This record gives sequence, structure tokens and C-alpha cells, in this order.
Amino acid sequence: MVRCMTMTRPRLVVFGIVGNMPVAGVTWQFLHFLEGLRRLGCDVAYVEDTGTWPYDPARNTVTDDCRYAVRYLAEVMAQHGFADRWAYRAATPGGGTFGMAESRVHRLLAEADALINVTGSTVLRDEHRAVPVRIYLETDPVLPQIEVARGNPASIEILEAHTHHFSYGENLGRPDCGVPVGRFVYRPTRQPIVIDWWTAPVASAPPRFTTIANWRQSG
Repeated sequence: MVRCMTMTRPRLVVFGIVGNMPVAGVTWQFLHFLEGLRRLGCDVAYVEDTGTWPYDPARNTVTDDCRYAVRYLAEVMAQHGFADRWAYRAATPGGGTFGMAESRVHRLLAEADALINVTGSTVLRDEHRAVPVRIYLETDPVLPQIEVARGNPASIEILEAHTHHFSYGENLGRPDCGVPVGRFVYRPTRQPIVIDWWTAPVASAPPRFTTIANWRQSG
């Protein structure tokens, strides 16, 4: 069956890690993608299908218990208008799909015009590869390019599963950039920002931008 992308309301699925890494910066990053695509007129849904165990910040550990991840996702998505547009596929004992029903997730993927694998968090399986346009959106460049240049088969397979490759590394492929990119063509992109979400905390205060960061990073 040949599918053509609709010109009126593209159907997009965003893959991510909001439940698996339920911290403010990650959540904020993905919400901007979802809201930005919706405001552009896309029919967008969020699916988490990484096949990995989630991090539970309440216990400060990676765990086979996905209850925190599911509760967190449900709350965040409901707060931002995506209450019926998210799904979490558990990689924990017993598995299961939360949010949207499993049958609906299957239908979403079968009918999607494109998927956007933000952070490259999901290793695409056959069900995902059936989507005609599969976008690898890289937020942490350099290491993946080095791994490909070294011939790492896992890294190459992950990238080859996608039809298009985007990166926050805007200089990739330029003459003055030493990062090796011979095997894949990367298009530059930037984090979408929903401007009206960034308001001054007090009406009388001058407009300002803040950042969410951690000065110390292990690993």
C-alpha cells in the first residue's frame, strides 16, 4: 500500500523520553516540539517506546517499576492539552501500554506520515520502519558521528533506519568542522521555542529568559 502525505493536516508521531527521564529540562524540551508542531497545523501524538527501564527521581534509581513514569506523563500531557495523545510502552515485567490503547498506537503508526525520533531515543523496529518518513533528530552531536566513523555497527544501524537526519550541530559538514560526517547527511535544526510560554514571573518584572541546567554531570 502506498501512502501519500496529506497536504492539509500531516500526521506526525514524536518519539521521546519524557517518562523515562522525568526531569524538568527534558520535559520542557519535548513539550515545545509537541506544541510547536500542533501550532503549525499537524496532527501530532507522543509515543514513548524506548524499550528501556525508566528513571524514578523519587527513589533516585533506574527501576523496572514504571508507575512513576506513567503518572508523570499523564499529568504533564493533560496539563498541556495532550491528555488523549500520548502512549507509554513499558519495558518492565508484564509490559503493557499506558495512555492510548495499544490498538490505537498501532493505528497511529500505520497511518502516520512521519515520525520524529527526538534525541534518537528509540531504536526503530519493523513497526516503526513502516512509517514512510523517519526523522532522526539529534540533540547531542559529535559522539554519534565519531562512533559511525569508527564503524560501530549499532550506531550505523540506528542511523540507517531513518530516512532523514537533523542535528543541533549546525556546523556539521562544513569545511571548518572536524567532526566526521561522510556516511550521513545532516540538516541543521534548532530547538523549537513557544515564546508565549516564557513569561515574566511577576507582571512588574522586566522580561527575562532563564535556563534549566545541572552544573555537575556524571558519566
